[in-house]
Amino acid sequence: MRRRHFVVSVAAATPLAAGCARPVESGSDTATKTPPKIQRQTPTSRLVPSLPVPEVKSIAESGVESAPDSVDGFDSFAAALDERGVDVVDGSEYETFVSLTQAVDSFADEGVARSLGVVAGTYATYVEAVDEPGPLSVTLEHEESTMGEYAVAVEWAEEYLADETTAKEYGEKVLGTVKTKTEK
Repeated sequence: MRRRHFVVSVAAATPLAAGCARPVESGSDTATKTPPKIQRQTPTSRLVPSLPVPEVKSIAESGVESAPDSVDGFDSFAAALDERGVDVVDGSEYETFVSLTQAVDSFADEGVARSLGVVAGTYATYVEAVDEPGPLSVTLEHEESTMGEYAVAVEWAEEYLADETTAKEYGEKVLGTVKTKTEK
């Protein structure tokens, strides 16, 4: 019986004494000091962009606004993209849609947002120039591997041309269609 009483007493007292520190002699300098908590951090100064960081929508908007005033067909469309720094690897105009393959060298800084905006803005001028245009489908390649895709609807380009949407809204709609290889 004594043994059981002792075990129960110890078990009950253990949680009560769990947070207690060992007694320290008073008068000692170490009695009141505790070591500081050290948080280990990885330096990120090289990885942090300069502030303020522009919104992706604003980057795409600047691309849309850099579109040419006019194009007169698919070849002119592809040439206008090339003039604006978009690396078009392949492109075709089909009866029901337009297809481009765009090479992307770097994902730093603006990523694909600026070139996406340039393509969308130039596509709007293409829609204005041709009869019965089809939607645009763009495949993104990095080092000859497909890494994503996006699309531009004819209606979005027509709304932008009719000033029913702003360049920012138009770019945002196109940004919403971006799918990366892992999202498929």
